[in-house]
Amino acid sequence: VARFAPFNALAILVGSQTGRGGVLTQCAVEESRGLQLAMKGLTSYAETLSVYGTERAFVDGDDTPWSKAFLASAYASRGVKVRFTSGTGSEALMGHSEGRSMLYLEARCLLVTRGGGSQGVQNGSISCIALPESLPGGVRAVLAENLLAA
Repeated sequence: VARFAPFNALAILVGSQTGRGGVLTQCAVEESRGLQLAMKGLTSYAETLSVYGTERAFVDGDDTPWSKAFLASAYASRGVKVRFTSGTGSEALMGHSEGRSMLYLEARCLLVTRGGGSQGVQNGSISCIALPESLPGGVRAVLAENLLAA
C-alpha cells in the first residue's frame, strides 16, 4: 500500500481546488445543503465534518474549529446527530503539516472535536493509511491516535 502514496498525493494535487473569492468548494456546498435539509426536519444524521489540526485551518476558511463547532450546534438544535472526521496524516497528505508530527496534529483535531460537542469522531486514518504507514513511526502514530480517541 505504501508504494502508492506518491500517486495518491499527485492525484490529490491535480484534483485540488484553489480557493478564491466567490467560489464555494464542494465541502462547503455539501455542508450547506446538509444544514438546509436538517433545518427542514428532513434528515436525522448529518454528514461528517472534516477537522484539521494546522494553524492555517484554525484561522482561515470554513474549516476553522469555531465554524465547525457552530455548524455542529446548529445541527444539534434540530436534533440531528453529527460526527467529526480527522485522521493521522491528512494534513501531511495535503502538504500542510507545518513541520509538526502527525500525532500532534491529530491530537489537536481530537481536542477540537471534543470541544465542538460532537457525538463522535470518525477515524480518517483508515482511509488514508498509506501515508502514515509509509513514514517511520507512522503506524505507532495511528495506534496512539486511536488510544487518544477512545
